[in-house]
Amino acid sequence: MRPISKWQHAKSRTGSEDRKFSTTSWRPVLIGLILIPINSFGILLMRISPTFSVPFYNVILFLLILIIANGLWRKFRLKSVLSPSELCVIYVMLSCSTALTCNHLLTELIPVIGHAAWYATTENEWRSLFFRYLPSWLTINDIRILRGYYEGGSNFHVGNHIRGWLFPIICWTTFLTALVWVMLCINVIIRIQWTHSERLAYPVIELPREMVVPHNPIFRNQLFWLGVLIATTITMINGLHEIFPAIPDIPTKRRNINYLLTTPPWDALKSYGYITVSFYPFMIGLGFLMPLDLSFSCWFFFVVSKITLIFTTMAGWQSRPRMPFYDEQAFGAFLSICVFVMWSSRQHLHQIVLKVFRQSRVDDSMEPMSYRTACWGAIGGLIFLIFFSVKAGMALWLVCLLFAIYFALSVSVTRLRAELGFPAHSLWHATPYFVLLPTIGSAK
Repeated sequence: MRPISKWQHAKSRTGSEDRKFSTTSWRPVLIGLILIPINSFGILLMRISPTFSVPFYNVILFLLILIIANGLWRKFRLKSVLSPSELCVIYVMLSCSTALTCNHLLTELIPVIGHAAWYATTENEWRSLFFRYLPSWLTINDIRILRGYYEGGSNFHVGNHIRGWLFPIICWTTFLTALVWVMLCINVIIRIQWTHSERLAYPVIELPREMVVPHNPIFRNQLFWLGVLIATTITMINGLHEIFPAIPDIPTKRRNINYLLTTPPWDALKSYGYITVSFYPFMIGLGFLMPLDLSFSCWFFFVVSKITLIFTTMAGWQSRPRMPFYDEQAFGAFLSICVFVMWSSRQHLHQIVLKVFRQSRVDDSMEPMSYRTACWGAIGGLIFLIFFSVKAGMALWLVCLLFAIYFALSVSVTRLRAELGFPAHSLWHATPYFVLLPTIGSAK
């Protein structure tokens, strides 16, 4: 674990500007609200995923544009230049909106609302098989309303379209708001433990943090611009190759090398997916911000996982489904991280519980909300989520188990970001759905 950097304890060079800044400042909030729709539209075009490329490159681009505009604003000696703290507020707003709008969340939730009704046919018998389980207040079953969405030639701003989509959108928005609210309350509860007691380094914010430092020393670093030049040159050449195929490209994207693994025991390496080789400049750059032991473990355990495949084949276990249970191992590892986090924070959490019942004097003046508000807010939000899910048709015990797993995984991923700064994670087959379905079956 790296010690927290001195920058986080240093006072801002902007002096009175940052001291005057408070949560009631309207400028960064207004700018963030203006940029969020633009950012969301760009996400729809780029299909950004919340599990890859953290920090989000689209938000870094917006931050860079704001810093350039800030410099021009200052050059003409105009007042009201955005302070570092205000730039950070905008960065956080855009990052949160990206996480909500990106692939695997809103960009997939919206199509799901009408998917069953639109693709139901006489042949697949969907209407008789499971339509009775679909809540009418969360889905759309009217083909006339869905026709414009799937076939085009229309837009959302039509009376019957708005009436058909409005209530499901309100319901799902309420659900997602409660989900985010519970996670925000959990963050408030554990923030001071991670930041001040355990002094985590938060490597994923190294780049945006250095960008907003007064006088931008990172932009005066020659090595920084050398890295930018190398990455930009590669990207420009590959971009021109997409437009003009005659221009040769520089191979950086993932390339499948399974065709090289044709003889035993090496052919066992491709029994669990495919092996790719890539050269991403941004990953190399972010790797320098990661702790050295994590950089080592990334490739070391990748090699170990492939050796496990060879051993499984040599032992004759490859015929067993899902062997060697990579997804189950990943799920167990994430749960272990959550257990470790809770255990290491046990004294702090004990003080929080006492604070809720006014039996502790732990200081929460630096938090966005009091610990009592955070605890009762998390409990209230969780009760609402459970009520919402039961109303939608889920069994109470299943809902409780699902959200327990979900928030345990959320805490684990948050811890990975805060302590290690790993730029990507994948829980595609280790989510509550993929864990519960093989365990308890779909009939239950």
